[in-house]
Amino acid sequence: MVIDSYGRITAEGKVNQRGAAVGETFIVEDETIYTRFGDWFGWTMVSMLALILATLFIKNQLWRE
Repeated sequence: MVIDSYGRITAEGKVNQRGAAVGETFIVEDETIYTRFGDWFGWTMVSMLALILATLFIKNQLWRE
């Protein structure tokens, strides 16, 4: 499949057949948030999950004492 920046499929191959798909798309010249900062949002969510799990683990340990 060839998918443009907006998620539209511009070309696709046949189902269950090997081949190459050729289609047209474009390149966005502007810098996006993802290209500027990278995976900061995903890593922030992973960090928050780790913090929440650590807090719950510590609270659970304190309740057992």
